[in-house]
Amino acid sequence: MIKELNNTGYEEILKEKRTAVIEFYSQTCPHCKRTEAGLRELVQQLDKAQTDTVVFAKCNIESEPALVKRLEIQALPTLLFIQEGQIRNRKAGFTHKLILQEEIRKLAGPNH
Repeated sequence: MIKELNNTGYEEILKEKRTAVIEFYSQTCPHCKRTEAGLRELVQQLDKAQTDTVVFAKCNIESEPALVKRLEIQALPTLLFIQEGQIRNRKAGFTHKLILQEEIRKLAGPNH
């Protein structure tokens, strides 16, 4: 499942021990839709153990302009890869599902 994120939800993700992948998107952005489709496929492919260690979220930039400004989101889509409350990586533009999978594997450890 991909959670819809707001400012409060972002703060909660920072407190979690799980790896997080957050997509910042616009409903009118075609690259955002392609990236989200890859995220959804990835979520469906992960087994229960993996979904317990990785949280997926998305944030509509029109709904959360303060968060977008705070995180300096300048291109769409932007993906943030967070671990232990820290942004470990950032990707801007369309990102293929296999690249997403590799980034998650790097953050989550060798078993994921």
